[in-house]
Amino acid sequence: PAGPLDGAIYDDNAFVRTVVDRREVALGQQVTVTYYLYVRSLATAPQVTQQPSTDGFWVHDLLDRNAPPEALVQSVGNNTFRVYTLRRFAAFPLRAGPLTLGAMELQVPVGNPLDMIFGGGPAAVPRSSLPVTVNVIEPEGAPAGMSRHVGTLEVTSALDRGQVPTGDAVTLDLHLSGIGHVESTDTPTLNIPGLRILQPEVSQRTTVVSERVGGEKNVRWLIVAEQPGTYTIGPFRWAVWNTETQQWTTAEAPALTLT
Repeated sequence: PAGPLDGAIYDDNAFVRTVVDRREVALGQQVTVTYYLYVRSLATAPQVTQQPSTDGFWVHDLLDRNAPPEALVQSVGNNTFRVYTLRRFAAFPLRAGPLTLGAMELQVPVGNPLDMIFGGGPAAVPRSSLPVTVNVIEPEGAPAGMSRHVGTLEVTSALDRGQVPTGDAVTLDLHLSGIGHVESTDTPTLNIPGLRILQPEVSQRTTVVSERVGGEKNVRWLIVAEQPGTYTIGPFRWAVWNTETQQWTTAEAPALTLT
């Protein structure tokens, strides 16, 4: 690291460090959080005694926790450390205001593995990272009357048929995809006199591209035409806060017509 060693209490033998890619974010914007172990010599694998608290965040892991971490070499001051990535995850704030990512605590068996051959066991020392606080702000100027999403969003909708006899059913599919916590997007409520709309089926999945978390969400309604007529369904709109341009845009699937 260049400059001050933030997120850690320095120790000549071993310490744990918390690193976040940003300290101020919009409500719903991804924060990438990484916990590192810096150690001069490591006899055996460290034991995590407390995972960090993530109250107020939705979290998605970016590393396989069961995979053995690989070590890098870094110099801190005049000392050389082996650095292990203990955990990395994407954290999405669920409310505005200051939110704290808690400390990770572990027992670190310091010492040379060769010492164990001659009867000397490693000394396990407790180590903890520092908690890190992220300031979460709610972007102003959002278009009124629309659900909100932070990141990018594409929306499409389709009816399996545009014309049916009274008493028959049609299927309406709504598909959302993009970057950000797509799973948390609101499911629209449909209430159209003359149509009986059953509770929707919702399926979703999380995607990760270059450690940016996104997702897909599919909503399917079964709609029964109870009275003759021509019905307009939609449009479906979301206000989208683009974290790069710092501006609001609108993602929309145009209105559909059912006869």
